[in-house]
Amino acid sequence: MHNYFNTYKGYFWHWDCDEEHVNDETHYLATITDGQSIAYYPKIKGLLEDLKHQGLPPFGSILLVLIATNENIDEVTSNHLERLLLNIDDSKTTLNAIEVLDLIKNLPYRLKTGSNLSLLLQTLFKECHNRMAIPKSKQLLNNLENTYYNYYISLETVENKNQSIFHKDIRAISLLIRRFKSTEDISNAMQNIPKNDLAETLELEETISKEDNVDKSLIEQLTENKSTYQIGSLIKRIWSGLNIPMHNNLPSSQPLGGVSDITNKGDFSRLLISEFAYDDDTFMSRVTNNEALYIERETPPETNDKHRVFLIDASLKNWGIPKVLSFATTLAIAQHPKSNYKYSAFIVGQDYEEAPIQTLVDVIDSQQVLSGGLQASQGLSKYFHDFDDDSNRELFFLTEAKNLEHPDLQNIMYQFHEQFNYIITTQTSGDIDFYKHQNRSRKHFQHILLPYEDIWNSERPKNKTSKPITSSDIHIDHLLLEPIDITSVKIIPFEETYYLIQNSNVYSLTSAGFDKGLQLVMEDIPYSRDYQYTIVRHESKALILVVFYLAEKRLTKINLKTKESSSNIIANKSISNYQTVLFSEENNIIISSDNSFWNITEDSKSFFKLKGTVAFSESMNTYFDKIHEFRRELRLHKVRYDILKNLDHIRAKRGSNAILYLIINDFLLENEYIKSTNQSRYQYALRAGTSVYIEKKQILILKRRGDKPLSVVKYLKENLKFNLKQAKETVETSPCVISKQLSFDEAERFKKEIENLGATCYLKTDYFESKDGSTIHIKNGQLIFNSSKKFIPAFYITSVLNQRIAMATQGEFAGNTYYLPVNHKLTAIETQEFYKKYINPFLNQILEYED
Repeated sequence: MHNYFNTYKGYFWHWDCDEEHVNDETHYLATITDGQSIAYYPKIKGLLEDLKHQGLPPFGSILLVLIATNENIDEVTSNHLERLLLNIDDSKTTLNAIEVLDLIKNLPYRLKTGSNLSLLLQTLFKECHNRMAIPKSKQLLNNLENTYYNYYISLETVENKNQSIFHKDIRAISLLIRRFKSTEDISNAMQNIPKNDLAETLELEETISKEDNVDKSLIEQLTENKSTYQIGSLIKRIWSGLNIPMHNNLPSSQPLGGVSDITNKGDFSRLLISEFAYDDDTFMSRVTNNEALYIERETPPETNDKHRVFLIDASLKNWGIPKVLSFATTLAIAQHPKSNYKYSAFIVGQDYEEAPIQTLVDVIDSQQVLSGGLQASQGLSKYFHDFDDDSNRELFFLTEAKNLEHPDLQNIMYQFHEQFNYIITTQTSGDIDFYKHQNRSRKHFQHILLPYEDIWNSERPKNKTSKPITSSDIHIDHLLLEPIDITSVKIIPFEETYYLIQNSNVYSLTSAGFDKGLQLVMEDIPYSRDYQYTIVRHESKALILVVFYLAEKRLTKINLKTKESSSNIIANKSISNYQTVLFSEENNIIISSDNSFWNITEDSKSFFKLKGTVAFSESMNTYFDKIHEFRRELRLHKVRYDILKNLDHIRAKRGSNAILYLIINDFLLENEYIKSTNQSRYQYALRAGTSVYIEKKQILILKRRGDKPLSVVKYLKENLKFNLKQAKETVETSPCVISKQLSFDEAERFKKEIENLGATCYLKTDYFESKDGSTIHIKNGQLIFNSSKKFIPAFYITSVLNQRIAMATQGEFAGNTYYLPVNHKLTAIETQEFYKKYINPFLNQILEYED
């Protein structure tokens, strides 16, 4: 089992890694001998996780399939690989394997990328030859998690005796020719793979749910799948109010008079006269509850030889909610149980392309197609020039309502007016309007309002639940607002407001201008000057902070509500230069590089290039113009805040005048200010009296693990009481915290000993603690005081120098209202009263304990 990842002399592949990243798994990659790279280790590991539940195939077999599915592998490398394989063994087995790899290479792109790649591997290697037993497969993957991965993966090559490894690898591919004679065979097998053959523990984030089963209707599959449940959950709601003719040859569909000609829903103009005989309350009740009676006027049955064509707008304004509503409406009409129509769908934008919607995989792929144009006139024009007018075609055009106001789109609709049958408009509010297009005009005949947020909240798939945030997850309250630190702030425009990142924290504006401080949203996020940030809104309405580090091509997403995060490597060679920037457009994550634009999918595991460079350039410029404008306004504000940082010592003092003082470094808390002791009017009283130093507690942080990571793991296990798993995870995720609440001497000793092992550490002040157990934390622009005496409540003081500060408890407030939270429920008191009730008792307790 430990030989599974071995690379062999004279073989078709080997492990490669940059020398400077030899201990970083994200930089290990499998590479074709004298050829192109195949895949990075993290991607391979993720695919193995999906395969372990059916038994892992030979590792070389997986690499051969990855080569065949990689669109970046050029023809020269493909021919080179074929020669390598035939040089090892030119038997019929190898020739059959090459034929199978050619079939895989010719599969549609959508079946070879994203989560469909995982499904393809599961389909190909189901019960394959030479696969590893399921228990051993799971054990191997568990070992990769719990043991340092270098134990299994090495850059060194070993001898391949009797070509046994090659025969295992190539035979697993070669025998597939018995099952798959064409690309259609593979595609059909992917659609029909039973649910028991899918990974048993696939999480919600994956595109194909483990519960997908061909025995289920498409609507059920759409509703139960995480990527499509928004669409699937709306379809039946649209059915309940849909009033588009559904041709059916059943004779019962045509009213013949009498009771069969009456229905309990319809237009107001068709309401039976007898219904008006009720009193007003009864009448309104019957109408509201669909108990009123109407004359039915359903379209008579006719021979169903037509086909319906849906043109779905994919331009900028139809992104997000309008696009979801468009797909849901399309599927509601196409999949209606009373409809016998044949149908097809196309995505239109700056161009057009067919969008299959017959299966779950089709819908997943089709909904990801986007266009960068402002409206879809170009795509419509190209479609109508390629497809002549067809009397048997019934055409639906679905777009966002405001797009119909664009002159170019109006010209196209006027030019080809005879070819439009229905226009359906959608809006972010959930409004769907249906128009019959005839005689060069639109006749509105139906309006549906979908409360999609309520529907999605009630019908969200329950495959995975988020960990609830408990009080223990929140270590320290952030009661007071914080000023803007103009020297180091990153600005993120989002919707109608701004979010700011400073001091490794995320803040939101609490007012339109700068007359109020910032509200903390989340603390201790990944932070560096080189990181780029943006924000999008999750389908659950939670805000997602996106962090991009170009040097490693690492994209991290953090849910600002649940605090959950995920990180992926963007393995795209086109995203590489220093001009690469991150921004968001209509809740889509976009990376711009070399005048190209790439959309990152929701699971962050795949990406695709966007068309419409001009439109996206405008969007990007608008995004960064907002940032520059905010900076200009901030500079005009001309207020600079100096916040206490890097505190070395704190002491409580009783001066010669019997007044109690709090001295922080060389600054004194005096009334509503923190000022230098040299500037205080009490500077002479401070020279005498009793002082008590409050001990500094340290945090030890591992910055770099060095070239001997196993030695560091061993040290943490033996000296800091880590178990093996904890020690390994700490070293692998550096920089990270090793230990908190250390005395200064302990922290210095541990730091020195770990750095002797080749690692790099640094110390950070955690908090200050007096001998009686009272503590002072320095957190996010404020000092938090917790006394050892329960009758003294916790209180908070802003740590800003030489400006009027604020102080508060959970119930009372004194000082500068700039720091007073919005919608607060605090009672304002005088500053002197605050000293008397909270600050002086806190200091007195520390001093008396020492006495």
